[in-house]
Amino acid sequence: MSTLSNPQLSAELQGFYLMNKQWLSDVIFLEDEIRFYKKVFDRFFSSSVMDDKFNHAQPLNILLLELEERRKHLKTRLIRHQKIVEFMLEVDKAEIGADTLDENVSLVNEIEELFNSNQHLKKELFTMVDQIIKEEKEGHLLGSEL
Repeated sequence: MSTLSNPQLSAELQGFYLMNKQWLSDVIFLEDEIRFYKKVFDRFFSSSVMDDKFNHAQPLNILLLELEERRKHLKTRLIRHQKIVEFMLEVDKAEIGADTLDENVSLVNEIEELFNSNQHLKKELFTMVDQIIKEEKEGHLLGSEL
């Protein structure tokens, strides 16, 4: 493990701290998006239980549940990592070890995967909702002019 000088170490740790804080903020925002997705599911798919839309929505529902579980796990990891970095900032002779660097790389990878999954789910969900809305418009007396 290489030891950095105190000013360099402090700057590195502060960078980790700020990155971690931003990641945590992003993950908390994802909580709101997941709540929105659930409302969309309730609105557009709960009434569709008896038709084919439910079968198409089920894989997305599974993705949503997986996304939520991964988000919870990541939030827990970020909070734990934030506490470690905060402690290291308070300790005068703290060293940045390979485990701290590895954890940052692992967090970055998990965040990227989580947000890629979120984008995929969002795209698929909006596509399905758009299709349902089009089908509902076609079923109205005035047709698609609504």
